[in-house]
Amino acid sequence: QAMPEGGGLSSRAAAEESGWVVIEVRDTGIGMTEEHSRLIANRALEQAPTGRGGRGLAEVAEIIERHGGNMSIESEPGRGTVVRLRLHASRFQIIPPAEGVVEPVHPEQASRILLVDDDPRLLTVLSDTLQACGHAVTTAAKGEEALQIFDPARHDVVITDLGMPRMNGWEVAERVKAISPETPVFLLTGWGESVAAHEGSQFVDRVVAKPVSAEALMEQLAELRRSRTPAP
Repeated sequence: QAMPEGGGLSSRAAAEESGWVVIEVRDTGIGMTEEHSRLIANRALEQAPTGRGGRGLAEVAEIIERHGGNMSIESEPGRGTVVRLRLHASRFQIIPPAEGVVEPVHPEQASRILLVDDDPRLLTVLSDTLQACGHAVTTAAKGEEALQIFDPARHDVVITDLGMPRMNGWEVAERVKAISPETPVFLLTGWGESVAAHEGSQFVDRVVAKPVSAEALMEQLAELRRSRTPAP
């Protein structure tokens, strides 16, 4: 449909240092207007002129977003189209350390962490990563369970996923702060810093974007420990 008279179709993929993979598909077909590209990205093709296609791309955009990625389109009538897809490189949404190993922290610098996530794979991998770095981890598979076991005397920080059924990360953070206002709460989210405008952000100390960088998370925990250590 994009190349009714034939043409060239190419694809390539590359990894980014940020922990994402970019997949690019390029054709030399009829192209499309900027407005039509926008309608495809917004899945609003009922507003578009008939016969221009794009419903398949709209479905691709929806699938990619459900997997935490995004799609962009570059096109011009008569000059072909380039579609770029960005997806998490790790199916467990954890970016391993650049050197493969993170040095364990000194026991006195270790944190006691309550980790909350309804994805058992991410919960296991992130828990194993934190423990391998010397931290003590208690896990909970849902918000209600986390609140039942949360104890400010036993947990230095709460790390919770945002998107969970019944009780999401905002609610977990608010309930934790109601019990212990001084306990830091980290929020894990695939939406990045765009969640900062949410009214629940007042209960969150740090936003950790997915895919989670092991090195970055360890550094944030170290910064947290330094900020809470009294100056000599």
